Amino acid sequence: MNRAVVKNFFYAFGAHVVSLSASLAITFIASGLLGVKEFAYWQLFLTYVTYVNISRFGVNDGLYLRLGGKDYANLDYSLLSHERQVFIGIQCVIAITLAIVVCCIDMDPNRRFVLLACCACIIIVNANGFIIYILQAVNLTRIYSVSVVLQNLPWFVAVIIIAIFKIYSFKVIVICYMAGHVCGGVYLAFHAKEIVRHKRTNRTLVFQDIKENISCGIKLMIATYAGSFIIASARIIVDAAWGVEIFGYLSFSLTLANVFLQFVNQTSIVVFPALRKVSEKNQKSVYYLLRSALGLILPAVMLGYLPIVILVNIFLPQYRPSLEYLPIFLPICTFDGKMQMMCSSFFKSMRKEGMLLMINVATLVLSIVTALFGALFVKNIYFVSIGILVVVALRSIISELILAKYMEADIRWELLQEILLVILFVSGCMLFNSYIMFVVYAIAYMLYLMANRKRASDLLQLRKMK
Repeated sequence: MNRAVVKNFFYAFGAHVVSLSASLAITFIASGLLGVKEFAYWQLFLTYVTYVNISRFGVNDGLYLRLGGKDYANLDYSLLSHERQVFIGIQCVIAITLAIVVCCIDMDPNRRFVLLACCACIIIVNANGFIIYILQAVNLTRIYSVSVVLQNLPWFVAVIIIAIFKIYSFKVIVICYMAGHVCGGVYLAFHAKEIVRHKRTNRTLVFQDIKENISCGIKLMIATYAGSFIIASARIIVDAAWGVEIFGYLSFSLTLANVFLQFVNQTSIVVFPALRKVSEKNQKSVYYLLRSALGLILPAVMLGYLPIVILVNIFLPQYRPSLEYLPIFLPICTFDGKMQMMCSSFFKSMRKEGMLLMINVATLVLSIVTALFGALFVKNIYFVSIGILVVVALRSIISELILAKYMEADIRWELLQEILLVILFVSGCMLFNSYIMFVVYAIAYMLYLMANRKRASDLLQLRKMK
């Protein structure tokens, strides 16, 4: 495997370790100190801040697609520098306008703080994103990975402030969240100073390039956010139907499952630029090996159920109601992990973002309909939770079958085995206690590995790839 790709994977892995530690600190320490309601507002902020990038209108995504696989030294720094200026200016106008609207609406003070913080993040996060997407496209993901570390370090400061000074407020974490992105932004600007410097260039060319980026990037942006909104839409409906405290329990369980997905998302950024440099023939080999790796490794996430149950019961007994949703949400890692790392990366590399958009929008509509039906008619939060899993699974299965067709591969038997493992896990957790279920699933997973030992041995070919 290319040394640069391996190096980027190690950087991404290191960044994930810090992100994972920060997430665990917030989840297991801060959540216990804050209380259910304050932690719920923190989760509400995380839900909303995920969508501040919508105001980029596909500019960053277009850069990502157009520059994918190029070398940093060959970029037009002057053009990108002026484009960045215009982009940040637009973000400032949008953020200020929304902040004025929020201040004029009568609402709960905590919700107002959340929304105003999101307005500030429109500028901070999107300004960083402009550089991040360029660095990812040209395979300088190690710089991005270090910026992720800097973004997450202030979370430890937040935990210390809450614990030592007894300031039991979610606002401390939100402020540290923004401070982390400012630190990451300074680091990115230093390492991409050629882009940050303002050089003279033809303004007509700048606006033409922005228009072209929006034209090819808007599909990818909508596809990306439609995909992430599949789960977020259900969370928002839960908040509206059952209140912020139930939302907090559900979000806590989703956060625990998301800890595993962060690693996949962190390392998946390496795949796209690497694929753009791989020939069509070798792409099929990469696809087979990547699918085998994910198919064998991701089901192991569900073995983490028992350790999580033990930790929560010991350290966070007030969050025990969240454990009722965890068996439903942990299997999401199996499906969403393959979707993010494999299907999305290959669709983008093949310039099939239209296909990705169609799949994500269709599943988003299904998710909203399912969640609304569960909240308004069935009035059962478990129905909504299972609906999230089913919709995420359907998106992954459909995407995999489409991608397999392009790659001329037959994955039906492999898919069936992975689905059966998930069904066994979810149904087993509902019928047995966590200790018995751990033993049952561990045996089933070992049998699954034995049945697929040839796929495991084929992964050794990774070291032979050029």
